[in-house]
Amino acid sequence: MVRFKSRYFLASINLEKSAAPWKEINQKFLKKELLTEVRHQHGDFGVGSVQASFAVKYYCDTTKHCIVRCAREFQGIVRTSLQRVNRVQEYPCSIRIHHEAGTIRSCQKALVKHNKKHLRYLLANCKPSERSQIQSSVPLV
Repeated sequence: MVRFKSRYFLASINLEKSAAPWKEINQKFLKKELLTEVRHQHGDFGVGSVQASFAVKYYCDTTKHCIVRCAREFQGIVRTSLQRVNRVQEYPCSIRIHHEAGTIRSCQKALVKHNKKHLRYLLANCKPSERSQIQSSVPLV
């Protein structure tokens, strides 16, 4: 019996500034959109090879971060397709890959690290009264 080798991508969806308010989407819809992009970039071969192992394991609509799983052999197809997405749900956007790993746990750790870094950046650029209020409500900042 051979073990199934996977790759996980931590990515964020960045909306264009002129875009209308974002409608909520779920993991199933995001998977469909990403597979459409795989078909657009790599044709039926790309979809056929990726489809069996492709899954959106995590998606947060407030932060617009997602974790995508694929087979290790086809990580190049998924990576190029993720980077070339320019529309999700008719909204102009881009997808940035923050981390690529062999386990979902390491992607979750990278997401926590990314969120802490982003929170520190936001705290540095806010008013002192807001900063103290936020620091008292959010631990480990």
